[in-house]
Parts: sequence; structure tokens; C-alpha cells
Amino acid sequence: MNLVEKTKEHKVTDYNFMFPGSGKLTVTIDHDAGDTAVEYDDRYELDTVVRPSFSDPDEQVDPEHMVIYKKHLAVVIRTDRKQRQPSEEELFNMRKTLHALAGGKH
Repeated sequence: MNLVEKTKEHKVTDYNFMFPGSGKLTVTIDHDAGDTAVEYDDRYELDTVVRPSFSDPDEQVDPEHMVIYKKHLAVVIRTDRKQRQPSEEELFNMRKTLHALAGGKH
């Protein structure tokens, strides 16, 4: 796993895929971590690498391969933005908060 240096700010790309009938899928591609997104004439292919879970920093999200066919889409919105990895202190506070919300004593 190619982890981006902690607290380093880097660029990510959000893809918001809107489907007819108000369905939506948002995928964040972190190129520095090794994610890829390729647009073909008829589809998008997205690959994500193993990454820390957003809801629990002690867990990991498995890599994914997604194929989204354009014929099933109403709109695609692509947004580039900067993201910063949390510091160790921020991760500690996040774990503490999650533990408290789960009913544990810290």
C-alpha cells in the first residue's frame, strides 16, 4: 500500500455519477495513493487501492474495481480538490469519539 505522507496535502478527484431516478454514486480517486480512473467512449473504469476506513481509522477498506457504463448515467460531475491526511492526534481523537459513541468507556 502506497500511503501518502501523514498531514501532507494532496489532490484528489471526486466523481459524482448521477443516475436517472435520482440515484447517485460518489467515488474519490486519490492518484497519489495509487487509485486510477479511466474514461472510455462507453464507460468509466475506476480502481481504488486499500485505504483506511472513513468511519474507523483502525479498519481498512478493500480495493475495488468499478465499471460504470455511460448509457446508465444522466450526469457525471468531476471535481478536483485538495485533501489532507489527519495527524496522529486527530486520529486519536477520532478513535476516542467513535469509542464513546459506541458506548465504550475511555
